[in-house]
Amino acid sequence: MRFRFCGQNDCQDWLLAQISLLSKLTSIKMKLLCNECLNDLIDKQMNMEKVMKIGSDAKLDAQDMKACVSAVVFVLSNSCKYKTDCETLSHELQQLGLPKEHSLSLCKVYSENMDRLQEALKQQSLRLSRLNQIEYKIDTQFNSSSHRVKAPALEISVDTLRDQTIEKTTFYVTHEKLSALIY
Repeated sequence: MRFRFCGQNDCQDWLLAQISLLSKLTSIKMKLLCNECLNDLIDKQMNMEKVMKIGSDAKLDAQDMKACVSAVVFVLSNSCKYKTDCETLSHELQQLGLPKEHSLSLCKVYSENMDRLQEALKQQSLRLSRLNQIEYKIDTQFNSSSHRVKAPALEISVDTLRDQTIEKTTFYVTHEKLSALIY
């Protein structure tokens, strides 16, 4: 089957394996776990002691809880990435074997924080600096003792704009380096 939160692809096998672990939690513990995973996605601050306490009540060890966290983070981030609505997400999670109460708990956390999550994921996505200005000049090195000009070099200065600050990078390109770049 194809699932919208998986990008219209089949659900990954590792996620299916974690659904049974998530089912061992109560729906309230599931909601607490989802909130901690959401904190990790948005603020990069997860209280692992709290997560382990959630798992200890359900007799899950540290490895099981890490797997549960991975599953919840995957579901939350992919649901946001593929703009999955709550009703569809709940239905798809139930098809995978997650109890209805658990999927509703996850969907409630997801719907309440969808805008914040989207903004956080946008900020974490790969971004390149914006090019602000390029300057160049041909630099000829003059050896005063022999009164000879060595091979000219190209001095390139690139100004990039990142986080409202301009960063200047200057480098020299010799004839040999330029030839290597051309070929």
